[in-house]
Amino acid sequence: MLFPNWKLYDEEKVLLNDTRKEIYKYISDNPGTYLREISKNLNKPVSTITWHLRILEKANLIKSKKFGNRIIYYPSNVDLKELPLLFLNETQKRIFEYLLKSPAHLRKIAKDLNLNVETVRYNLRKLETLGIVKHKEEKNKVIYYVDESILEFRK
Repeated sequence: MLFPNWKLYDEEKVLLNDTRKEIYKYISDNPGTYLREISKNLNKPVSTITWHLRILEKANLIKSKKFGNRIIYYPSNVDLKELPLLFLNETQKRIFEYLLKSPAHLRKIAKDLNLNVETVRYNLRKLETLGIVKHKEEKNKVIYYVDESILEFRK
């Protein structure tokens, strides 16, 4: 290589482009956003957004992660542990807030939140997949609780 110290994707140079700057600002304001949402809200073609996302990622200004059935984008300085909480639906948020107060078993959560047991079971599985909730067996019940590592960034 002729210029080993030359950085192809220098942060300052990358953000000189108005479209990239706009995309970067949008992602900074909306961490966890995804391609089609960016395209729709910035009123730019998906192909244009895709091109600029690659450059932003190579410049290490943003990162991407597969989340469920889509790829999400977030600023490089965002702690990955924070991201799962951004994607909770209302039911999952209620269950999360409930479990913050006290660990509980499935039927108690369902009863106290006035939700169907299967709805709670489904959402607890999602929360476990995201690494937000864990479970342990006590006697003949499975007790759900919020993972301690998630609580660290909330302090």
